[in-house]
Amino acid sequence: MFYLVDCEAILQIPLSHLQHSNIPIWGCNKSGAFSVKSACHLATQVKKPIDYAAGSSLGSQSVFKSIWKIKIQPKVGHFVYKAVSNRLVTIDNLIKRNIKLKDSNPACTFCGFPKENGTHLFHSCSFVKEIYHLLQIKQVSHARLDFRELFQRFESSLPPRKFRLWLICMWSTRLQELHHPFQFLFLNIDPYGLRAYFFWGCDVVFLC
Repeated sequence: MFYLVDCEAILQIPLSHLQHSNIPIWGCNKSGAFSVKSACHLATQVKKPIDYAAGSSLGSQSVFKSIWKIKIQPKVGHFVYKAVSNRLVTIDNLIKRNIKLKDSNPACTFCGFPKENGTHLFHSCSFVKEIYHLLQIKQVSHARLDFRELFQRFESSLPPRKFRLWLICMWSTRLQELHHPFQFLFLNIDPYGLRAYFFWGCDVVFLC
């Protein structure tokens, strides 16, 4: 089973004169004892980087860091994080997770498109296109961009206030789809897209 040179090398290994039985040693801890902390550390070193949004791990980390620096409400920031990570409860994600849907033919709440995912919901839906028009944001019509790509594009190209306004609009759109379909209302957007009024029951959000 071994080559001759290997057999000779094995025979030359000095044996211990101590008469102790073999004991298991955890090599990831200096003491040799297993601990959950050392196991978690090992797992983070071995585990491949998770790419939540079809980009590089470093690129994803950069996007996530920039999310929490934006001056928006925490609930909007949490939505943006989930959208960038592609963790929103969309029809497409539910199907991927083999979750049974009540509707046998699920579709977008706003336009009836049969495939609801992040790209459709925040970029190509006819309802969302009207919002882009109101905000005076030019879309790339020929591209199919997911939320992370939209986030990166608009973060670098839009004025900070308009960028924050876009995020709030996307959050409000998602909320309306889940809870109050077809009751979304814009009352005023000035020429620079710096102020928008959202009527959500008695809650009014100002961006100025």
